[in-house]
Amino acid sequence: MAENNEHGRGVNEYVLGTLDDDSDDESDEEEMECGDREETEYEEKTLREIFVIKGDVEKVANEIRQIATGEKEKCDKYAEYLLQTIIKLDNIDTKNNANIREARKGAILYAQTSLQVLDTKLNSVTSNGEQN
Repeated sequence: MAENNEHGRGVNEYVLGTLDDDSDDESDEEEMECGDREETEYEEKTLREIFVIKGDVEKVANEIRQIATGEKEKCDKYAEYLLQTIIKLDNIDTKNNANIREARKGAILYAQTSLQVLDTKLNSVTSNGEQN
């Protein structure tokens, strides 16, 4: 004799009915599609943000190339900007996305390189203002 559950269906019918029910599969697919869409939107938004920041760093890098050696005030201003930019980029959550991680890494490296150029310009002047 088959056991009945609270809904009057036999246990075997209930288990088999649960296994055959496709309604959960559709909602799972919708959730996955929604999750994928959110991930894609996050990736696009974050990559745009990184590329805008990198574009700003490129403008600053061009200005750094134009600075006369030893212009300490300008060098300090750009150094502060680049350090803040590196921190801002470092705080971007990659969410384990390889594209975001690589774009962020490239932008940080570009900012660090610009900072090194700036440092070289600043350090090529002795403390009394004469060039080496």
